[in-house]
Amino acid sequence: MVAGKYRLERVLGRGGMGDVWLARNEALDIDVAVKLLRKEAEGPEAGSRFLREARAAARLTHPAIVRIFDFGLAERGEPFIVMERLIGEDLATLLQRRGRFPAIHAVRTLLPIVHALVSAHAKGVIHRDLKPENVFLARADGDRIEPKVVDFGVAKLDLPKELTLTKDGVLLGSPAYMPPEQAQGTGVDHRADIWSVAVVLYEMVAGIRPFDGRTHNAILIAIQRDEPRAFTDLSAGDDQLWSIVAKGLCKDRRQRWDSMRAFGEALANWALARGATEDISGQAIEATWRDSSDELVMLGQSAPPPTVRRETVDTIARAPRRRLWWRWALGVAIAAVLVLAALLWKGARWKGARSEKPPAAPPAVVQSYEPRSSPLPATAEAPPAPASAVPSAPARNPNAVPVTASSQLPVNRAGKTHGMRRRGTAKRSMK
Repeated sequence: MVAGKYRLERVLGRGGMGDVWLARNEALDIDVAVKLLRKEAEGPEAGSRFLREARAAARLTHPAIVRIFDFGLAERGEPFIVMERLIGEDLATLLQRRGRFPAIHAVRTLLPIVHALVSAHAKGVIHRDLKPENVFLARADGDRIEPKVVDFGVAKLDLPKELTLTKDGVLLGSPAYMPPEQAQGTGVDHRADIWSVAVVLYEMVAGIRPFDGRTHNAILIAIQRDEPRAFTDLSAGDDQLWSIVAKGLCKDRRQRWDSMRAFGEALANWALARGATEDISGQAIEATWRDSSDELVMLGQSAPPPTVRRETVDTIARAPRRRLWWRWALGVAIAAVLVLAALLWKGARWKGARSEKPPAAPPAVVQSYEPRSSPLPATAEAPPAPASAVPSAPARNPNAVPVTASSQLPVNRAGKTHGMRRRGTAKRSMK
């Protein structure tokens, strides 16, 4: 019995400092996992790490982070942590059994882990030891898998003095997954976790680690000196996914992704472009990663975003907004093209209208009379027609005014035309 209520049943796993037991909470009649510090690992540093792990995990409530229920000292004085019981296996065991993952499956598996670290960074917690052994693939209802981040033993909790080495001079963390600055002991921030996630994703896609060696020192030298080989050369992934991972593996942390959220958004967009709509836990990728808050919306309830400490996570809140500028630029460019096209079309119509010939005016009505004050002009005599054309045409009066269809005169009510009076007037004037 531990603390008078946790009955230990069997060992579930063994770590570097402690053992994880399946235990029964006699008070609540439920199964839990109890992590006990081993006797040979006891000491001030080991106790501090246990307390750090309990405090770090207890501050986080993300569904992809193991839940902590209790912390205390057992009857013999060793520290213990009570956690939720997880059924499944860790990612390291799965990698040893099946080798590399399809790229899309690897990204869908790690997206919940990345989002969990977004939540942890927003609350000032940096894991600093993310590796396949600390990613547990728990089996939920049915065939659904829920990845969980475990073991916050070397997590950074905004402590004023960062702990880098134990009293025995052993470097905290796993050499194969730690960034160059952590290996050098020059200070660690949230970008250390970005490096570790990139290494894990590389190993899942390529089947090998980007930096490796026979000893820990050889691995640390490779991390400092060598450049990772593109996993596309190993017929794994594609160029776009490699560019995302390669940015996370930049040795200069200033050249890595600004935040874990920016890294996760790039992976989510890559997965969405290839037809994936949900991560491995069943969460909608678009709804999760295109939400402006840093916290996962759980069970349809949105919590207000937590206060972000700028000295620890300096760019998490600003990263999504800086990526929207291209949408505004694209909208302005489209509007300008539409306006220009409308102006050109309108100008072409106006120019075409001017170039068209105006329609011919209707023939004017030829008046066969002039005002009374003006004498009637003599009409030019038409040239005589050939005898063969008009053999029997009567002689025409040279003073007669020709009448055409266009010069028909209006008729008054008495049935007389105005032309008769005018013709008579014309004869009198000639006399």
